[in-house]
Amino acid sequence: MSVFEAKSKARDGARTRFAHRGHPQTEAANERIVYFAQQLLDQFKPKHCFMYLPQEHEPDLTPLLDWPEHSCTFASPLVVDKVAKEMCFVQLTTGQALEKGSFGVPVPVSPRIQVVPAEQDIVFVPAMVLDIYGGRLGHGAGFYDRWFALLSVKLRLVGVAFADCVTETPLPIEAHDVKMDIVLSETGFVWV
Repeated sequence: MSVFEAKSKARDGARTRFAHRGHPQTEAANERIVYFAQQLLDQFKPKHCFMYLPQEHEPDLTPLLDWPEHSCTFASPLVVDKVAKEMCFVQLTTGQALEKGSFGVPVPVSPRIQVVPAEQDIVFVPAMVLDIYGGRLGHGAGFYDRWFALLSVKLRLVGVAFADCVTETPLPIEAHDVKMDIVLSETGFVWV
């Protein structure tokens, strides 16, 4: 089986799990994930927190925006070139209006203020599947991997998924796939 086929199989398995996940289960799990994400923000006190705006199967970290104990600037991804698969991050605030962007992903409505990463900022990265070694499979377009490759600062990369999408089996990872520093699910977080 090729790496491409193995990645496709892992993503298909995740989609099956998404389809069978119940709403009450997801809601309770999501609250735990947000709790552990808050602990990471407390521990590291980053200048910026880069986080995704969730699609229907992804954990929702937006409650972090309303948490008063942190002083970091939040930012979410914005696709700037669909063909070249490039993105940047723009400031995200509580109550900010959103619209559907590229691939149906929510993005803040203008004005969009680009946020430049600083050393040791936290990036919460959505994953369809994570392994306990820091391997991550997203949707397969490589936007995050390309963005990470452009940066000259060291960030804390936190892969985020529900526990049923975290595996002990190593994922099929290629040279361009950036590994996560921390794996986060409703069961807690693990340094890798």
